[in-house]
Amino acid sequence: MELVYYPAQGCNSYTGYGRLEVGLAGGLRNAGVDLKLKATRADDVALVVGYPDWLTSPHVRGLRRWLLTMSESTKVSQTWVDIINAETVGVMVTCAGLVDVYRDSGVSVPVVNVGMAVELDPAAVAIALKITRSSSKYRYLTYSYGDLRKGAELAAMAFKRMHAGDERFELVIKARENAESVWLAALGSDPQITVVGGQQDEADWLALLASADCFVFPSRGEGYGLPPREATLMGVPTIATNWLGLADVERWGIPLRVRELRPSVFDFHEANAVDSLWAQPDENDLMRCMRWRLEWPKEARLIARRGAAYLRETQTWDLMGERVAGVLAGEVVR
Repeated sequence: MELVYYPAQGCNSYTGYGRLEVGLAGGLRNAGVDLKLKATRADDVALVVGYPDWLTSPHVRGLRRWLLTMSESTKVSQTWVDIINAETVGVMVTCAGLVDVYRDSGVSVPVVNVGMAVELDPAAVAIALKITRSSSKYRYLTYSYGDLRKGAELAAMAFKRMHAGDERFELVIKARENAESVWLAALGSDPQITVVGGQQDEADWLALLASADCFVFPSRGEGYGLPPREATLMGVPTIATNWLGLADVERWGIPLRVRELRPSVFDFHEANAVDSLWAQPDENDLMRCMRWRLEWPKEARLIARRGAAYLRETQTWDLMGERVAGVLAGEVVR
């Protein structure tokens, strides 16, 4: 099978979509799909990975197009719905919950869950494990775009309620490039909290993960959620919100309860409708999970080891490539 493959993020591995584009390309090739970047026939089929806006790109315009995308709340924006219905023969999503989200939002073309995958570069892992951690303190690690979605401020509040003034504990917040929010800058002035900004190469990112005693990810909405799964693969006990793209967290991490759904607040992402909802993690349960990790270290490490084995067995790029290839061949593989 031939496929026009359009990775709209340019295979930039510093982003979640970029990691998806790179990994899926390998999985599709291993599934026997011949990838090409430009159409050579009028009846070529194209797969656009990314936002619906790219469906009208000259690279794929006029072709039979599938879209592979994700979003992070209970409703997709009408702009996305209109583009998907007008420009695609179907849309693939990265978790089971998004199938209903897209259908309920008004998407009338087929919506298929193809899942997603997470794998680590063995060479980068080997380098990361040789990097010596500079601090002997008990380290919590969380992640932020600088907005509210990843829930880093919830991790910070739970950390301070539990360990304020106790120099044996520290919180590190990994911030994305250009994530220069006022609240992040203010947290960085706290002697117990360190904000790590900017891009890191793969080995440095994995070394940061490996340096953590606990990865805390109280996200309000994920289409999949790579950072907590990558932390698990590095052997780190990981707390993550049990909702949407993270709904299988019981299989690989420590599940954080959702207290309720609330109106979402997206600063810059048009994927989600203005009246959509996202999860509000239970702050008390977050502290319970963090205390459990602290008080039951052997059990927590065992969860991480079993979780890593589960991810390596069930969430690989080859398996995702087979599912996507099956959909493109007309076989809806769930």
